[in-house]
Amino acid sequence: MTTKRHVRTHARWCAIQALYAAEVQGIHPAGAVVDGCCLYTGDVLDELESAVSEAVAAWEPLYEQWQQQVEQGDEHAKKPVLADVDMSVHAGVAPLPDYALMLVEGVDENLAAIDERLGAVSSNWSVERMPVADRCILRLAAYEMFCVDETPISVSINEAVDLAKFFGGQNESSQFVNGVLGNIARGIEAGEVLEPPVSAAIAEADATDGAESEAEVDAPEAETPREAAEDEAVAEVESEPEPASEAEEGAAHGE
Repeated sequence: MTTKRHVRTHARWCAIQALYAAEVQGIHPAGAVVDGCCLYTGDVLDELESAVSEAVAAWEPLYEQWQQQVEQGDEHAKKPVLADVDMSVHAGVAPLPDYALMLVEGVDENLAAIDERLGAVSSNWSVERMPVADRCILRLAAYEMFCVDETPISVSINEAVDLAKFFGGQNESSQFVNGVLGNIARGIEAGEVLEPPVSAAIAEADATDGAESEAEVDAPEAETPREAAEDEAVAEVESEPEPASEAEEGAAHGE
């Protein structure tokens, strides 16, 4: 029986493939998804297949070691788990599960805010300098931690660490990912939320202020009661007839 957690684990692996494909092609995450499918170029697909092959190669000796421990009666031996990654593609297109689509779209919509938070908690590493795989994993996990309330933060971190073990660009990737996400978790516990970066917020505020200023210029100023009364008095004076001259009065009396 397939559990919800297993389904979401698979979805995260699929989402990472989409995010990775977008990074390598130099496009926004949403640009790598069309009609619910992730679009791969040949080069990207080759790199992904290579990454999975390396992951399996790293997992096999761990599995053999676990079997030996079980045979020796070690009750505390932990079985290594390799998530089921569906690498089958047809004509460069792979369908994405609904949860994977939600994650990709969420990262895309909140990319600037996510990168700002990652940069703020990552010691000596700017987001741009991070290995591509690590950056994708951190973005996905950070979005899930901030925005997907039904998923416990600890689960998001553990899943990201597992992804880093197999897709990470360096041997220390899993430790690096765990450390950065630990800082993110502490921030969330302290009340931090995912907000647009300051530069974006300032630009939005400036745009709003500009629109309000234009509206103020175009709209006529309202008169005060005193100004209205003065204007009305002036209008009455201007509307009174001018006094008639003596010649006009004589003509009126037949003189």
